[in-house]
Amino acid sequence: MYDPIIFEVVNIVIFTMIMIIIVIMLIMIIYWMRRIVNVPVDEAHIVTTKRKRKLYDGHGRYIFFSFVGNRIIFKKKVLIFKIPSIKLKDRENLPFYITLSCNVKMITPILTAETLGRDYFPTLQEIINNNVISFVNKTCSEKLFGEINSIRNELESIIKNDLTKTLIKYGFEPIDVKIEELNYL
Repeated sequence: MYDPIIFEVVNIVIFTMIMIIIVIMLIMIIYWMRRIVNVPVDEAHIVTTKRKRKLYDGHGRYIFFSFVGNRIIFKKKVLIFKIPSIKLKDRENLPFYITLSCNVKMITPILTAETLGRDYFPTLQEIINNNVISFVNKTCSEKLFGEINSIRNELESIIKNDLTKTLIKYGFEPIDVKIEELNYL
């Protein structure tokens, strides 16, 4: 009827199965805990899945599995763009050159991810260069060099306003535009 050996074997099998289940659960918990991501203050994380996207902008935690979705990480820092020397002619066809620098910050990371993608810096550099060159060329060809030199601050603010209209479409905002050098050739 009652066999103590079978009872012992059943107890050992049950104990072994319970231990295997506990080990598997511990492995799953450790794997789950290693997937928790804390977002640093100086970063913006965009996590996308098939149905939704979520922005973690400088705070928050999320659990990320690479086989479920994608993530784009942007550093929230001020980007400094040096616009190379632009050779121009004033109203009297006197040649001169102008060198500018532009400080830009990201204001909407989701828009940046949608429009420019993960590697946005070269594209943004090209957009800023083309925009500034065309605007400066148009503005400076209508004025004399002396006038341009005297309204330097106004020219900086006008370039900044023009850049704001363009960069807002990409999720950026210019902080400062400086004319570093303005001289005859």
